[in-house]
Amino acid sequence: MKHFLLRVFPLFCVCVVPVATLADGGAAESRVESPAESRAESRGWAGAWDTAWSDGGGRLVLEQTGDTITGRYPQLGVRIEARASGDQLQGRWFDGDHSDSFVVVLSRDGQSFTGRDDRYGWWSGMRAKTSGSAQTLSCATPRDVFVNFVAAANRARDGDEDSWGTAAQAIEFDAAAAPEPRTVQLRRIRELFNVMDLTTFRTWEVATDEPSGVLTLELQQPRSDAVLKLTIRRDGAGQWHIVMPSTDQLVAARKALVAGFGANPPTGQSFKSLQSARDAMRSFLMGSADWDGEGKALAMSTLDLSRFPETLRDTDSELVAGYLFRTLQAINFNGLQSLPNNSSSRDPATVFRHQHGSIVLAPTGPEAGAPWKFTPQTVEQISELYFATSQLPPSTTIQSPQGWVPSATY
Repeated sequence: MKHFLLRVFPLFCVCVVPVATLADGGAAESRVESPAESRAESRGWAGAWDTAWSDGGGRLVLEQTGDTITGRYPQLGVRIEARASGDQLQGRWFDGDHSDSFVVVLSRDGQSFTGRDDRYGWWSGMRAKTSGSAQTLSCATPRDVFVNFVAAANRARDGDEDSWGTAAQAIEFDAAAAPEPRTVQLRRIRELFNVMDLTTFRTWEVATDEPSGVLTLELQQPRSDAVLKLTIRRDGAGQWHIVMPSTDQLVAARKALVAGFGANPPTGQSFKSLQSARDAMRSFLMGSADWDGEGKALAMSTLDLSRFPETLRDTDSELVAGYLFRTLQAINFNGLQSLPNNSSSRDPATVFRHQHGSIVLAPTGPEAGAPWKFTPQTVEQISELYFATSQLPPSTTIQSPQGWVPSATY
């Protein structure tokens, strides 16, 4: 220990000697750079950030020149103007004619920030791990715009906040009404999708054309008379858009649809209790997308492994999940809302049928509250289904999570 201290002590002395600089008149002036200044210079604010606030979030792109920071939310139409001082950033965000001030502080490692603004309260962000890019929706037919809106909204609802901006491309707002900030429009789009998600529909049944230029849909809730009426309209350029219902229309539809669930209406996280076929599928897809994070346990909870050999569960059950995800990807599964979301229905739901087997969701028991899972037969047959579909090109609807399936050939 004595020799160790003798070796380290001279290095310590060197570290604390002030740096001498020559000031005016040749006088020596000492200045030690603060930790905050050093960290800010080496890390900065420039780059892409995945951010969140009380009722939303999105990808923020910042640029830095000296202490001047400018930025934008590409999918939200919001811009940022700010000034950096060490680890602190103060400025304003602008959404059309609306503006508010904010202040955020960079974390010690420079990989995240925390702050607040005058309108939404807390605001946080972390450096983006993926580049991300804006997606353009096809609105060429009524079916195109409906299918693409539902796909984007499902992604957004389960964590990809920027997809709300993608979904907005499918929506027509009332041109005669007072202009709304982009963030308000996106909030209304979320409300619309939440009401749509209370119904059950098959996207492939939406018409591919309507000569009159106006198509009316009635999204129904099984075993009830409640419906949500939607209008899809063609514009002068031949593109189709979903007409945003009024606030009163959405409130009335939501009230009627929620009543159909009786004493157990769905809540934000209730799908994780697996009380319907839709709950189980959503949990599997959402968990798979975050497999290397906290999603693995959620995805695995949807598999009925009761007939899977106990000696292999710890080593091979994850491979079953991989086969299942890849098979859903290969068949381009895009029918989450086609699956029942009401626990009053106990009939098994078939997702895919093939000569080598089927993908089926069913309750694990006859008692009320028994969770829905992919059946034991699905677990047993999924490897055959995977190999039967593995030559199909990858789907653009279900994205492969990082680190999901090993690159080795099975």
